[in-house]
Amino acid sequence: MSSKRISTALIIVAIATMITLTSTSSATPDGSSAPELEGSWEVTVDPGENQSLSLATFDRGGGMVVVNPNKHISTGHGNWVKTGPHEYAVTFVYILRSTPGEIDIGTIKIRSVIQLDAATDTFSGPEQLIVTIGGTVVDSSCGNVQGKRISIEAPECP
Repeated sequence: MSSKRISTALIIVAIATMITLTSTSSATPDGSSAPELEGSWEVTVDPGENQSLSLATFDRGGGMVVVNPNKHISTGHGNWVKTGPHEYAVTFVYILRSTPGEIDIGTIKIRSVIQLDAATDTFSGPEQLIVTIGGTVVDSSCGNVQGKRISIEAPECP
């Protein structure tokens, strides 16, 4: 084998090892393995006629990013923490804009406590939406949130 092929093979082995080491499941405080929230999810708020669809990614360190197609809000950023065997508290914030790309006029904060169902790779729970403009809360409403993990799928084409 040439030294270039050996170097390439070593790099591939190193990357595979890093992926394996960083993708091990987290453990609960008692040391047992538990279903985790990390990953990307299709999220529906108030399932039904007036539903809103978003994409959320929860990272291992407790951070999160939420993308919503509404042109008057930014990408959401926030944090999450495990509060029970299958329960998580989540808070994130969007920046509210008067017109897309124009003046930021406030924030939309979302608070939720969700229950993870590992058997179906879904979560659900209540959520609260708080709109603040100029430092004053101008609206607060409650609803329900549901999420379904985005799964890995093989392509169906040759």
